This record gives sequence, C-alpha cells and structure tokens, in this order.
Amino acid sequence: MAARRARPWRRHLVDSLCGCSVVTFLALAESGLVPGTKAGFFCDDPAISFRFRGDTVSLTTLLATTALAPLLVVWLVEAWGRRPHDFAATESSKTRSEVGARLTAFWYREYLLGLGLVLLVTDFAKLLVGEPRPHFLHTCRPNCTAGYIVDFNCTNTDFSHWFIQDSTKSFPSGHASISIYTAFFLVWFLQRRLVKSSWLLVPWLQSLCILWALVCSLTRITDHRHHWWDVLAGAVVGIALGVFTVMVFCRSFTELPVILPNDLLGKDEIVTHENGHMTRAFRSTRHQSVRRLLSSTSSCTGEVTPDEQEMKEPS
Repeated sequence: MAARRARPWRRHLVDSLCGCSVVTFLALAESGLVPGTKAGFFCDDPAISFRFRGDTVSLTTLLATTALAPLLVVWLVEAWGRRPHDFAATESSKTRSEVGARLTAFWYREYLLGLGLVLLVTDFAKLLVGEPRPHFLHTCRPNCTAGYIVDFNCTNTDFSHWFIQDSTKSFPSGHASISIYTAFFLVWFLQRRLVKSSWLLVPWLQSLCILWALVCSLTRITDHRHHWWDVLAGAVVGIALGVFTVMVFCRSFTELPVILPNDLLGKDEIVTHENGHMTRAFRSTRHQSVRRLLSSTSSCTGEVTPDEQEMKEPS
C-alpha cells in the first residue's frame, strides 16, 4: 500500500524535473550561454546586407498572444459553446462553468506541452545551424576580409549583447513555428469542439487564426528578419508538432478526458484498466464507437446487450 501511494509523487517529481530541464535549456539558449554553431559568410553577400528596421510583430506581442489567446478561446468554447451531448448534467450555469474550467485546464495543459516541444525544437535548430540573419552585417559589423569568413567577432556596440548574438540564429523562424502551431491547434479545436450555431461562425474564427499566423510569418520576410526558407522551415515545424499534439496528446478532440466528478459525467463513460492499474479514461463522443466497445465486452462475458441485439437483427 505504501508503494502504491508513493508512485504518484514519483510521477510528479519526474514531470517536474523534465519540465525544469526544458525551461533551463531554453533560458540558457536564449541567453547565449549554450554554445552553438556559427555559419560562415561573405561580406559582399546581399542576402545578409539589409538594415535592421524593427519588428512588425514583436517578440513580446507574439508570446503574450500565444499564451493568452488559446486560453481565452478554449475557455469560451468549453464554458459556453460546448456540444450539448458531452455531459449529462449541463443545466445550471454553475455546472457549465465548472465543467468548462476543468476541460479548459486539460486542453490548455496539452497545448502548453506541445508549445514546449515547438520551442525546444526551434531553439535547438537555431543553435545547430547558426545561420546569419538578413540584417547580420548591419547588426554585427564583423571585421570583413576577402573570401569566406568563418572565424569572426562582432564590433557593433549600438545593440545589446543578446541581440547581436541573435543575429546568427536565423534558421528556423521562431515566429513562424510558434504562430502556426498556435493557429493549427485552435483551428482544429474550433472545428471539433465548437457548436456550429452559425454557418459562418467557425470558419470566421478559423480565418482569424490563420490570418494571425500569416502576419507573424510573412512579416518576418518583409522586415528582413528571416530568409524565406527560414519561415518555410518554421512553418513545417509548427504544422508537424501541431499535428502531433492534437493527434497524440488531445486525441483529435473527439474523446473527452474523465476529469470530472461522477455526477457530471454522462452515461457513456468508459473506464479502461491496464495491468491492474487504472489508466487515463476517456468517453468517446461517437456513439458508434461506444456501441462497438459494448459489443466486444458482451462477447467476452457471454451476455447480449440491447445494442448488440439491435445490430444482429436483420433490417
């Protein structure tokens, strides 16, 4: 009994250590304390000779939108736009708020987990490639000589040390990977979880998400902060990890996690057991999959359920 009680604490400890290690790596990578590759360059290369003109979408705006917008959208959908057959007791506003808050916490946790993967992959690729940005010569002001330069030092003192180091981290685009991941997550979430009370409501909200991702991505090219292939690579990272997060962590938003009190759950709740231990239980919102599960269960017990009898009867 004591060993069983200790296992949840061990899991929480392992989760905390993993999360802290990722956050520590990201902090060290952004501060320049993690050594990375510096790709060489030609001083007469026009692709890295642009002037720095600022950011249309600043890093602060991107991170604030990435953190707050999904939380707000998920809460509004789960609290006020949830499908009516998800749960049995959804009459009172108090129950609606409680169910929405718990589901919002679950989906948002999975979203943050996928976002951590996006940041980890993006920062690791930046350190591994070390490609100069389009405004590298203007920002770094290296001591240029003839030929291909590999070993160099930046002489510009008009910018901060962090910004000068960041001028060699062009590939891939973090703005593109983060914004496209967020847009992909929200587009899929709205399609699956929002009740289509209006014909154009869901497409309109999805269009806003896509437009935000396009603005964050394409302005990186027009601002000469990234090359076009950097934005393309960032888009690939965002889409790939968005698909992974939705398909693996969120089960495509077609199955609901059993994280609510029993009196709030519907009659189609399914609890699974593996190796004698209860795992995360899900209740499918698709009645056909529930019927197949009931049929397989009844075949093992030798009992015939009404649903199975209905399926066996000739039409």
